[in-house]
Amino acid sequence: MRVAMSLASSEDASTSRASIMRENELNVGDHLGGYEIRGLLGRGGMGSVYDAWDAKLERRVALKVAHAELTKHRQFRDAFLDEARAMAELDDPRIVPVYAFGHEDGRSFLVMKLVGGPSLERYILEHQPVPPVRAAQIVHDMAAGLDVLHRAGRVHGDVKPANVLLDENGRASLTDLGLSHRLGAIDAEIVRGTPGYMAPERIRGDALPAEAQRSQDVYALTVVAHQMLTGARPFRGSSREEILRQHLESSPPAPSRTIPTLPMELDRVVLRGMAKLPKDRWPDALSFAEAFTLAATPRRLIWVVDDDADHAELLGLMLERALPVRTVRWTDPVAALRAAQDQLPDVILVDLDMPQLDGKELTAALRNRADRARLPVIAVTGRGSAQDWAHLRELGADACLLKPVVKEQLIEEVSRHLDSRVAAAEAEAQVKAAV
Repeated sequence: MRVAMSLASSEDASTSRASIMRENELNVGDHLGGYEIRGLLGRGGMGSVYDAWDAKLERRVALKVAHAELTKHRQFRDAFLDEARAMAELDDPRIVPVYAFGHEDGRSFLVMKLVGGPSLERYILEHQPVPPVRAAQIVHDMAAGLDVLHRAGRVHGDVKPANVLLDENGRASLTDLGLSHRLGAIDAEIVRGTPGYMAPERIRGDALPAEAQRSQDVYALTVVAHQMLTGARPFRGSSREEILRQHLESSPPAPSRTIPTLPMELDRVVLRGMAKLPKDRWPDALSFAEAFTLAATPRRLIWVVDDDADHAELLGLMLERALPVRTVRWTDPVAALRAAQDQLPDVILVDLDMPQLDGKELTAALRNRADRARLPVIAVTGRGSAQDWAHLRELGADACLLKPVVKEQLIEEVSRHLDSRVAAAEAEAQVKAAV
């Protein structure tokens, strides 16, 4: 943890430096390079971004001003200029365009397009958790921007919500290429970035071939996707060292552990994107975005209620691999019954032998309300007597499957009841149309 220890030990110095930088910030009404400061939009590790007015062209712009303390160093000025050139050479709507670069009164600055909406960081705070379909739209935009960068031979190096801006239409664009670099030009001895989004190989400072460096951006993009789905980063801690160690050593939590209603497909897509080794991740940002979008697309919903988590997962996997459905597994029948007050699946599979509330009681409770009367309930049981099955049908079960469940029988029963739901909905629609 050489790198992590170095980052953690610099925290006090960073806090002091940040205080000095705030003192040197520009105020409303100040002028720099012919631009009038209208307000502060945000702060970053390299500088502050202002809402500014371009008097010559009579338009609002975003003015990124490097911290004066940092501008004293030649190496930093060169890096800041490199960021300006990198953004200027990339003409794509998914990357915020740069209009100009300047240096005045000991300050270096970039003039950029002013994006009308909030940062993704603010958007997540206000909308957490972000619905999967909306998260997929943002992921696709980010991936498109990263693809442009990667095809131009560059790596972003600091993909995170604060570096993504949303316009008035909700479209996302990448900004802040301050840590970007040419493929193959990364210095393994200098590890920079934001700890919460850094890939393991970046933390270790591995010397990677150029084609493998893109995977660091894919990893960070996946962390952002995880954060949108759950409202929090997958790895959190009280210190940078602790966060970095988790990236290196801990398995990321599946998003559905935080939000149980998320489909299993999203778990698989996200966990692959956060694999420890680059070769085990999605090959590029667009591949990840396409898989994420497919997994986030609404499908017919099946609930599996079974206190045996392994058996519930087995049934869910059999269904998702054979049918265009997503499954939600419930090991607590009481929690499932509560959730049914707000959302109903298309079909529900219920195990009979469960603590707290067995399958018979759950079936009866679901059938006790008129709006749930047409919900197909398939009972799953290890007891197959005619008496048991007759009693289940009296309670409202539409079908019974005997454990161990035969895959073909499971698919046939679920498909039949899904089709019956569609037919019932179409008939109801025709009646309404006739009225």
